[in-house]
Amino acid sequence: MLFPKRNSDDYGENECNQHQFKGCRSVLEDLLRDGNLGGIVYSEVAVEDILRRRDPSRPEVRMDYRVIPGVVYTNPEVAGVGLTEEQAPEGARVLRLPMLFSGRFAAENDRTDGMCKIIADGDRILGVHILGNGASEIIHGCCLAMQNGLGLKDVRRTVFPHPTVSEIVRLVSEL
Repeated sequence: MLFPKRNSDDYGENECNQHQFKGCRSVLEDLLRDGNLGGIVYSEVAVEDILRRRDPSRPEVRMDYRVIPGVVYTNPEVAGVGLTEEQAPEGARVLRLPMLFSGRFAAENDRTDGMCKIIADGDRILGVHILGNGASEIIHGCCLAMQNGLGLKDVRRTVFPHPTVSEIVRLVSEL
């Protein structure tokens, strides 16, 4: 299915699949109904729906909207999760390193650089923002750490495969 059904009444004869678009409501209508244009991506709405269906006895199980990553698929890529520098509380630290500190990034990106930035309050990670090729492949690990309350110390203790571009996150956490 192109768009997961919320329930049979929502789509009825308008059910879409990847090969058949006849009779579908416009994609824009579906996106508007599910809130995409308000800043929430359709896949996150679908995931929240799946979470509720898995255990209806626990309606408190909800998507943690503080840790939804945003990715811009450009060259270089841009990815971020959590608070930005501007949104961070006063006194929060901003740790950053150029992506070229990752040997793998330097080897694979001859003429480009980027940046990896972690915003932290004490040990608590408030946000991570990455500019550089491979950012979309790294940000999910940062989301996982934030969602589970892992701090900078936990990231520093994590063994990252070497050489990988993702090692930049550990390097920044050591600052």
